[in-house]
Amino acid sequence: MGKGLLVFIVIGSILAYILIGFVNDLQSEDDRLNTQEKMIQKQDRAYYQKDAIGQTVLVFKEMPYDKKVGIWKRSPLHQEFLSLFPNFSEMKTFVNDHINDKDFKQRLSRKVGEIEDAYFSGEIDQERAKEKLDTL
Repeated sequence: MGKGLLVFIVIGSILAYILIGFVNDLQSEDDRLNTQEKMIQKQDRAYYQKDAIGQTVLVFKEMPYDKKVGIWKRSPLHQEFLSLFPNFSEMKTFVNDHINDKDFKQRLSRKVGEIEDAYFSGEIDQERAKEKLDTL
């Protein structure tokens, strides 16, 4: 019984060592991915400001339009904007109140107007309208 117990302990130790190494590798990979996400979120937060009444506003500096779109899509304001569907007038007001960039605001408002026209004319259904609002 002594040899069997000793073999069991040795094999168990080897398996535990392998399992712990595997879990540590997974954890370090997850930490690396989380760190990249957090860095992007931290960079995006530089574009958030509070307005006079305490609302969060996106303030874009001089940057390419594609970068503005990326920041907008990652923003919690984007999800709040989408939750207003199908109230297009509220969506336009939201854009005017929460974005402080004339060019981006005009493009987004124009896109909302186009989707509104297509939705109410029956050209697109609710699902397609939401999809178009989510993509710029």
